Amino acid sequence: MIRKSRPARTLVPIFIASLTLAACNQDPGALSVESTPPSSSISESATGATAGAIAVPNPVDATGISPCSFLSAGDAASLELPETGEPHEVWMSEACKWTDPDSGLNAIVYLDAEFSLADIYAQEDSFSIFEPRTIDGYPAVIANRVDSTTSCEVFLATTEEQIIVIDSTAARRDNLDACEWGAEIAGATLKNITE
Repeated sequence: MIRKSRPARTLVPIFIASLTLAACNQDPGALSVESTPPSSSISESATGATAGAIAVPNPVDATGISPCSFLSAGDAASLELPETGEPHEVWMSEACKWTDPDSGLNAIVYLDAEFSLADIYAQEDSFSIFEPRTIDGYPAVIANRVDSTTSCEVFLATTEEQIIVIDSTAARRDNLDACEWGAEIAGATLKNITE
């Protein structure tokens, strides 16, 4: 998470590159959250992100929701994560971390109420991977500073002023794209905060 009052720094807060855990086979049927490209109206709005906010249909204020409530036990299990996450901290912000030492999968999820999706678009040129998405009707961006899909971040706009960040790592999982997996975590998170 970036605080605007601080000097510029990377948006990617945590990469767990030192995981040396055993890999297991991915079950494609376990990940079923829909993730589709954004509509042209969102793309046009996002292109001019520095001039204004990106519209978010049916905004949901996630302030006050515990990040460990973002994924239900069933959702976490279907995503090959432990059913219960552990409280965590990212740049002094409350977060939740799910780590499976058997599969080498790691996900950290948190709310950034001081940074918007428009702010992410304003830094588009600094990313090697930058892919706008629409996840269940909400605008999002899949991004990474380096050209790698073993770790990734998904920025999901829940309102025009806040985003939920999913930092996903699939260490030693050649058959799993961390960016696509992160998008599915974002979809599951969105379901839980909008129901």
